[in-house]
Amino acid sequence: MKKILVLAGILGITTVSSSLFSAPAKAVVADVPINVDVPEIVYLQTYESITYQLDAADLSDAFSAANNPEKVAAVTVKKDGTIDAGDPLTAPEFTTPNAKVTTADFLAYQVWGIGGATGKLKAVVDYDGTELKNGTSTVGIKLTSPTADVEADAKGLDPATPTIKGNVSFEFDLKGATKAGLHSPTGTEALKITATAI
Repeated sequence: MKKILVLAGILGITTVSSSLFSAPAKAVVADVPINVDVPEIVYLQTYESITYQLDAADLSDAFSAANNPEKVAAVTVKKDGTIDAGDPLTAPEFTTPNAKVTTADFLAYQVWGIGGATGKLKAVVDYDGTELKNGTSTVGIKLTSPTADVEADAKGLDPATPTIKGNVSFEFDLKGATKAGLHSPTGTEALKITATAI
């Protein structure tokens, strides 16, 4: 009798369990929006330092190998040192009243990134010095390009497509140069490139 009751109990539990798990449940659906907050990103690439190499001919063609030395005339010199042609060695053929050299534009920096509220990137370029020195020898320096800030629609982070490719050029004034060789800033003067997301 006990075995029959136990068996009946087991069968009853199995039946109840089966009915619980086989009964269809009511479906509950939740739609959860997914957002992402993208940060502003600005990546600037430039050089550790820039050294311009000037040639003598950059100042004047008269300094080129084809025109230097300048031979002005054949003269006859008397015993007392006078020259029959007067004084031909006066003004040279070269004319560099200010001794200034302006360089051509060259690629000095590149900017990649993700823009700010406007989706743009901006680059501001400046040089905060006026003189390079080598001892007492001086060279004046002035940034001639760019003359305005650069803004562009951000192109994202593809390495092959920078948003801004920035050129610069300088004017060097050699009227105070008395020594060949490297002329450098005497303090913290530098080409300053500021890139921002706007």
